[in-house]
Amino acid sequence: AGAIMSGQIHGAIRVSDIDQVTVPALATLITQEIHKKPVADATNNLVLLFEIPGSAASTKKCQVAADCCARPENRATCKITADEIRQNPVFAVASMADVQVFDDNGAWAPVPNGTRKDAVSFGMGFTAVPAQF
Repeated sequence: AGAIMSGQIHGAIRVSDIDQVTVPALATLITQEIHKKPVADATNNLVLLFEIPGSAASTKKCQVAADCCARPENRATCKITADEIRQNPVFAVASMADVQVFDDNGAWAPVPNGTRKDAVSFGMGFTAVPAQF
């Protein structure tokens, strides 16, 4: 029988799922990583990427000193918040709705060129090789 050796996989993720599930989970994972390795270069990069001095989200969070990751002495207690992830310009662009694929009840109902964009599309291609045993 003919095996599928290449193709594409396409899909979409609801913007509300990104906002309510993915972003808070990502904030938790980043916070845990900071707590595990408080002085690592990668940790410093995470802090610089998400805790933006002067931004509304970081300013609000850093009103509690123990929550502020910019201070290395707080890295065991600090946190990156969901709002800080949402304010990151790269994340904001990557999570911008570009397709309309759900109806008013949340059921799958793609609308070509729909104007009520409610999801972020994604796609990936693949090339396969036969398995060898």
